[in-house]
Amino acid sequence: MSCYCIKDRPEQPKACKDISFDKIYKSSTVTKADFEWICEKRNDKKFSAELSKFGNFLHGTHVAHIAARRSPKSKIMGLKLIPTEMGEATSWMMDVFKSSYKAKRTYATSNDDKKKNEFREKLLKTLLGQLAKAQTTVLDDVFTYIGDQGVSVVNGSFGTPFEAIKMFSDNAFRVIFFRKPTKEESDKYATVYFNAQLKLLSTPIAEAKDTLFVFAAGNSSSDNDVFPTSPTNINLPNVISVAASFEYDSLASFSNYGSKTVDLAAPGVVIKAAIPSEAHDEFIEVSGTSQASPFVAGVAANMRAINPRLTPAEVKKILLETVDQRDFLEGKVGSNGSINEKRANEAAELTNKMKISEAISKAKKSIEKIKSKKVDQSKDQLASYMPDLSHDPSTREEMERIINSMATQMSNRLR
Repeated sequence: MSCYCIKDRPEQPKACKDISFDKIYKSSTVTKADFEWICEKRNDKKFSAELSKFGNFLHGTHVAHIAARRSPKSKIMGLKLIPTEMGEATSWMMDVFKSSYKAKRTYATSNDDKKKNEFREKLLKTLLGQLAKAQTTVLDDVFTYIGDQGVSVVNGSFGTPFEAIKMFSDNAFRVIFFRKPTKEESDKYATVYFNAQLKLLSTPIAEAKDTLFVFAAGNSSSDNDVFPTSPTNINLPNVISVAASFEYDSLASFSNYGSKTVDLAAPGVVIKAAIPSEAHDEFIEVSGTSQASPFVAGVAANMRAINPRLTPAEVKKILLETVDQRDFLEGKVGSNGSINEKRANEAAELTNKMKISEAISKAKKSIEKIKSKKVDQSKDQLASYMPDLSHDPSTREEMERIINSMATQMSNRLR
């Protein structure tokens, strides 16, 4: 819901002074009674908690249905990475960092010699490595399990954006240096943290050689080449990164991109799919790279069902070389194109009787480019929430232990 500042409006419900319902009325069938109910409920903590839990179930169900539609003969295995009930991701971190920063502020203003700064930098890099390990341990176990189970294709509609990574690295910087980092320092150590994450996650994925991992590029409207996102930026033969497009007309306004780090685009705006319900007959439209990624994962699973001999790298090659070239994706994704499902499946079928390069060439000639639908761009809505492992309570507890331990050590050194 978009927020606008509306002051002194007599008919505006008191609980919603920060929301413009004029705009909502114009773009939907919401009545004033509906709006007043929403205003009341947004201040109901119990209702909000239940809605949050439902939203987490909704995300997984919606994503799974998208993948299943693309590969009807495949079996879907759901893996829950993040608990249904989540608290504030960083409230404990901010308490630790604020107290540490305030207590040692006078020390931070003194002129430290080069040797002390070098020691602190080494200490900070160690701390960032420990935090990255704590945040990725659960994924390490999951990816190893997936590889051991012989899973054909994995969809990953989750991730940690660069801004979230900077939040962790900036606060870790404060614990070690007792001051805020400069912009250059912030970018530098966020990259250190990011690289530590990617190195840890790359190992189990590389070891799962027969599994193709398809990750959502992210919903920050940013360039992953410049501001990396984890784990989608992992560069391996069995990893695909997916941006979201509005049908086949434009790059979604919220979608991340990157000519070096994102491979292709797939529909990810107002995607209608199933949500949890007793009758199993309810569907809603949701937007996000979380919706684009399972589209590609589903096609990839179908391709491997068509020809089980295809390796993850070969499936990736077919998908990227059978895309429809799009002007709006030039320089935005590595393939410069959006997925052509029919063409990719045709190429996979042809590989049963000819070389992959020949199959791709023949499929490109026989299957037409998907035509633009000239969609209503006003429906290019905000993306839904994309799960982030930093919200996992057990992960937060371990990160809290690490950061508290380091803060105590730093305090003791300065006594």
